[in-house]
Amino acid sequence: MNPAAGQAEAKRIDTDPGGFLAAQDDPEGRGDPITLPDGSVARRLPGYRRWIWDGEFAGVIGLRWQPGTADLPPHVLGTSATPSSPGNAGSDTPPPRCGYCYRRRGRSACPTSN
Repeated sequence: MNPAAGQAEAKRIDTDPGGFLAAQDDPEGRGDPITLPDGSVARRLPGYRRWIWDGEFAGVIGLRWQPGTADLPPHVLGTSATPSSPGNAGSDTPPPRCGYCYRRRGRSACPTSN
């Protein structure tokens, strides 16, 4: 997460903790549009965000999908990498992956998985 995004997120938590938490579950993609680095705007994809906690904040994992297809729009990085906090960089503990996605949405959320 870039520093400006982290600061904006911290401000939102301070200002509206309930709204912040509610926005972490958006299985219909109804959240505000996303402003891309070039200034263009894209619709928000359905998804979930979860903090990774290992006695302290260790990072964030985001699960996103585009209904009906395994393809993601060009502006979305299709990766299972998880940004981590500096204190956990280089940890060999694997982050949770699609297991949460399966439990919440079933196979439709990860259509290419076996």
